[in-house]
Amino acid sequence: MLKKIIVIISVLTLIGCSTGYPRKSINKVIDYKTGEDTFVVIVVKEKMDQEQAMKEAKQRAAAITYKNGYKYFKIINKEESQVMIGKDGWPSSYDFPQNLYQEEIVDKGYNRDRFIEGSKEDYNLYPAIKFEIKSLRKAEKGSFYACDIIKCK
Repeated sequence: MLKKIIVIISVLTLIGCSTGYPRKSINKVIDYKTGEDTFVVIVVKEKMDQEQAMKEAKQRAAAITYKNGYKYFKIINKEESQVMIGKDGWPSSYDFPQNLYQEEIVDKGYNRDRFIEGSKEDYNLYPAIKFEIKSLRKAEKGSFYACDIIKCK
């Protein structure tokens, strides 16, 4: 029992710290920090053209820049990429039971068909744009002002 509680707390902590995006969303944007002031932004182009994907990537880059206390960002590297999105609808209540009764239903297989359907994995590769950005405090040649792209407070 204690082991299950520790596992659930660990998983919830990981979810809280991640920048995950649901599989069903129209605009799939993934980002992560690579250094003190450098970040990677990946936009999945499953249902959008190159121009829309570039716009989404710049908006996310501007939001990251502003959120981290910078005013400008510069695109250091841009490349075409492919990503594997993962589980459809992850995380779902089937992945993380909310209470002991639900956990027992899942563990004993009373709801096995629904559980399996809710946890299908997607191993397809999707085209994406990958931006590596550097956030800046002062403007440099070729940099973008974050507040020109997003609404700043």
